[in-house]
Amino acid sequence: MARIAFQYILSIFTLLLSLHSLAFTEKEKEEIGKLGAEYIANNPQYLLRAQNKLQEQDLAAHEKKIIDLIVNKTKTKSKPSIAQQLINDNRSPTYGKKEASVAIIEFFDYQCHYCKLAHPAVQKVMDTEQDIQVIFKEHPIFGGELSEYASKIGMLAYKTQGIKTYLDYQNQLYSIQKKSKTQLSINDINQAAKNAQVKLDIKQMSQPAEGIDTSLLKTHTELGKSLGIRGTPCFIVMPTKDANPHNITLFMGYPGADKSAKSAVLALKRAIKTAKTK
Repeated sequence: MARIAFQYILSIFTLLLSLHSLAFTEKEKEEIGKLGAEYIANNPQYLLRAQNKLQEQDLAAHEKKIIDLIVNKTKTKSKPSIAQQLINDNRSPTYGKKEASVAIIEFFDYQCHYCKLAHPAVQKVMDTEQDIQVIFKEHPIFGGELSEYASKIGMLAYKTQGIKTYLDYQNQLYSIQKKSKTQLSINDINQAAKNAQVKLDIKQMSQPAEGIDTSLLKTHTELGKSLGIRGTPCFIVMPTKDANPHNITLFMGYPGADKSAKSAVLALKRAIKTAKTK
């Protein structure tokens, strides 16, 4: 937002400079400045429209950059392509058929308000769509150590007990968060793990959660950074094969227009349909 405001101020400054370069007298320049200031003061909606337009352009350019990175098939000896990292990392918690034609990849933080709001929509899509994989990329960028701790427990649940326990842990954690309406505590996280019957020993039930492999969390974070993901949630809906700029849908934030679960479900389902086109 600050960068967009700066761009707008810069455009006004550039306009003023161009006016000053014309053959106006000092008095005429002063009058032009007064007229411009008066018009903006009387019509502030134009400032808001300009700011919104710049914001839309900035978001569209950023989304295009991310999609270009996804369709780029470049890989190295040490790293597969971005698309392969998104879809083919078997360590990432994954729900659905292995042979599914569409993947929904969610980057999320357990302490992200809109991740919590989007969770029922994701569940609804998982319950009603057959030809999909939902791949969870834990990306704790907002909540600091508590978000990291919640993610570590989630990854342990998936690694040792599978997707059913992982999803149960997610449901329990979001349910506790919804009731408390405050930041999560270590006790909240441990209670969610207990409710989901995640097997933890005493060393794993406090920071820094000793004995839990954190390499996957680092991988998710690095992938998010390489894509330029600025916040959560971020949903990428794409075909598992032959992805191109026309069949990838990106949601940088909540996927529904009006923040309702219904609108989010419809948006995700439209994206699934798009992913099935060539």
